Amino acid sequence: MNEKLIGVIDDFALKVTAEFSLLDLRRYVRKRGITISEDELYEYALSSDLIIEVDTFDQVFLPRSVFFKGAQFRITPLDAEIAGGYLMPGHRFMPFLSFAVFPGSVRLSLPDGSVAAVRRASLPREQVMMGLHFFGPAAALEYLIFDEEDNAQGLISSPDAEALLTVFDLGEFYASSRFRPGDSLMLTVQDWQKGEYSLERVTPSLDAVAAKKWVESMDYAMNTAIDEFGPDGDCNFQLALAMRNAEENPECVSLMSSPPLSFAAYFNLRKDLTVKAVDDRALFWDRDEEPDDEEDELLDALENLMEGELDAYFRDLGLSVSEGEVEAYMRDALFHGGGSAESVLGRVTAGRHVLFASAEDQEEFHDLWSVLWDEVRVEYDPAADPYAEIRSRFLAINDKALATMRELDARGTGLKIAANPTFLEFSRFTAMISSALVLFNQPGEEEGEGSPDSIANMIPLLDEAIDRLSDQLLESAPKNKPKVKAAKKNDRQEIYQLKISLKGSKPPIWRRILIPAEMELIDLHDAIQASMGWDGYHLHQFKQGNTFYLPEPDDEFTGFGGFDTEDSSGVRIDQLLRTEKDKIEYEYDFGDSWDHEVLLEKVLEPAAGAVYPVCVKGKGACPPEDCGGLWGYYFLLEILGDPEDEEHEGMLAWAGGPIDPAAFDLDEANARLREWFK
Repeated sequence: MNEKLIGVIDDFALKVTAEFSLLDLRRYVRKRGITISEDELYEYALSSDLIIEVDTFDQVFLPRSVFFKGAQFRITPLDAEIAGGYLMPGHRFMPFLSFAVFPGSVRLSLPDGSVAAVRRASLPREQVMMGLHFFGPAAALEYLIFDEEDNAQGLISSPDAEALLTVFDLGEFYASSRFRPGDSLMLTVQDWQKGEYSLERVTPSLDAVAAKKWVESMDYAMNTAIDEFGPDGDCNFQLALAMRNAEENPECVSLMSSPPLSFAAYFNLRKDLTVKAVDDRALFWDRDEEPDDEEDELLDALENLMEGELDAYFRDLGLSVSEGEVEAYMRDALFHGGGSAESVLGRVTAGRHVLFASAEDQEEFHDLWSVLWDEVRVEYDPAADPYAEIRSRFLAINDKALATMRELDARGTGLKIAANPTFLEFSRFTAMISSALVLFNQPGEEEGEGSPDSIANMIPLLDEAIDRLSDQLLESAPKNKPKVKAAKKNDRQEIYQLKISLKGSKPPIWRRILIPAEMELIDLHDAIQASMGWDGYHLHQFKQGNTFYLPEPDDEFTGFGGFDTEDSSGVRIDQLLRTEKDKIEYEYDFGDSWDHEVLLEKVLEPAAGAVYPVCVKGKGACPPEDCGGLWGYYFLLEILGDPEDEEHEGMLAWAGGPIDPAAFDLDEANARLREWFK
């Protein structure tokens, strides 16, 4: 991440007061001595918190302070707020507030010209978290602690404790305006950058036609925002895009001019949308139309975020860290005397078995690691780091949390512990730690702004919580690392319903097959090949935990830290998948790296006269072999879909004709299975 470039883009966004093109931005950047390609600058511009793209085709941008000036939005206070004479800010100003302004610090101008005062209120945790829902769990807790550091002790020691929050004192306004339950506040943005708004009381809209048109426009805007960037971004980002999408479409009404509904009311109407927590953020996500698949397909999408190259490696290698956390480790090493890229890598992977599919992957990972180290080393100034000491203390706690995760993984606890209440609480605290570490990577702010002192009291409480929860988790986990278990012995044959999902595919590509539970891995490999549509002439492997199952494993698979490989010959599926929701991973073609998740959905009895294996459902076409992995596949589809592309004819001939990415023929899949298993 080029922090200097981000600073230059933000500086430009604060200066301009009208639309500007990518070319305008590039000229400004070049004048400040930064050379960058248009494509890379475009990606940085899209990620800026201060600008928004208003014309995708021509790459035209507008400062958010200009885009949102004069925008209106509704807030409908809860009955408890009206009775208590207050308004909780929370996420209600999304996306009409700069990220640099804490919601409790905004300026609300009342109709009489006065400014709403603020006060402290002790509120029930349930109400508070509902009002912070769009931030995501980790950011919500961060919000509470920045608002009142004593919240740290209360919320960590007792999940049911009330939270002390900054709220707007609107008691007199509610009384003088005869505010009643169901009434709303209409806010008009005066200054997005500073967080200044005017406020007035409005009654529920009685214009059903206008409300219907607004909802339809909001549906279009939100659906387009979700489809455009998938699971990237967060709720704030998606809402901003939705506002832009409606402004771009002449068939939509403006969503920011006298809206008849609040966002909260709208999302209560949208039963097909949910707010999904992802890492330290939250985003709106459209539920699948098919109830039996919606949860799995949602998780498939969310597991494959638009991540950096190192983040992708961390995920594939089973390392429970992000690039932001790694940067924190690097800064810590530099603060304490320099260290080296290798020493930081050793700390991050301590106690972890790490395996690369090839020597090329291992070399690329180390190259990316070295590049990040060099960037941090050049940019980092220990003398100007206000977070150094507190970062070190957070990292020490994070080390203990990572050690616990790796021990649980080594014992084979895996996914079985994911629904454990203790583990969920443990995950909540590790998310807080991760958010804090990323925060400490940011440049120091002016005195009193973003100071880590407000969360310093969290350290002993988090330390105690991680120790306590780690002890509980390890006490309940198996003591020894499990070997492959003996197959279940019973007289009744069992049938496994498996869902085979191609990881990273968008929309998801998957097959649902029924197989005998006693089938061996080598036969499962054939069943996956046949049902998916692969040709079977590349290498493959299965993985569960830290163990890789390969046919005739050899020394070509390299790693550091040690790992376990076993011959897949003779290993039965019911030795690895024991209960519903158990998973294993399957990788095909170590060059293109087609990664699949194999999920045990149900354990069934065999149907009379049925022949297994059989495919019962699926979605999406199987990509062509040797097209370069998912990235290459989607690039191929882009070329095939553009007859004007200079590579169109050549790629069309290579692919053997057009490709319909949504095509799936159940009869053809079963014909292939019969051929493979005749």
